[in-house]
Amino acid sequence: MNFTNKNVVITGGTTGIGLETAKAFISAGANVWITGRTAGNLEKATAEINSPKLFTVVSDTSKLEDISILEKAVAESENKLDVLFLNAGIATFEPIEKVLRQILRHNSIPMSRGISSHCKNYFPTSQREHQ
Repeated sequence: MNFTNKNVVITGGTTGIGLETAKAFISAGANVWITGRTAGNLEKATAEINSPKLFTVVSDTSKLEDISILEKAVAESENKLDVLFLNAGIATFEPIEKVLRQILRHNSIPMSRGISSHCKNYFPTSQREHQ
């Protein structure tokens, strides 16, 4: 697909699926913002991707105040958001019975608040612009 000059936000874009997705969008011509919880992880991702189309924001999607930081960074670019890829999460590699409470506490509950905030703040703007 051609994403030339489209604008993409990927939460959790410093490793794994998020990082590879950022590379793919950039290869297709998009401007990409990725988030990560630490500047160090974002620096590693920036070095690996090595593209002027990559923008980074320290932002933890489980924290509403950090979502505001991401929204401000995108708004300040004065670019319309075209794709929102909600990828952030924390992986735990243990039997489910050992980690179910931890998964809910660190992923499901905080991430659902984050998803709700992203949708509320990004999609109404997009819908108005397409009407």
